[in-house]
Amino acid sequence: MWARYHKEKGLALQTTPQIDGKWLFWEMMRIFEHAIKALGVENASQIVFLDDLGGNLKAAKEMGLRTIKVPVHDAPEAVRQLEEMLGENLSLPSSKL
Repeated sequence: MWARYHKEKGLALQTTPQIDGKWLFWEMMRIFEHAIKALGVENASQIVFLDDLGGNLKAAKEMGLRTIKVPVHDAPEAVRQLEEMLGENLSLPSSKL
């Protein structure tokens, strides 16, 4: 994929970057920074980020986002935490289920 990208763009082939936890962490930081700016959010703490991966949550916290870990097979717990954080009831009325 890396070689195809460079060929399509007419770029000299670079060595493949070492993709490890540290690299992914900084890429997530860059993505969060872009999202915050693109959304025009004044304060990153206005955003709640939900994920099941600790590394992604760590990057989001470093950027000032509020975070909720979504346990595998227990999304209702994450929704409960989100409701508590927002002070809102997010459940659908029974007629919508």
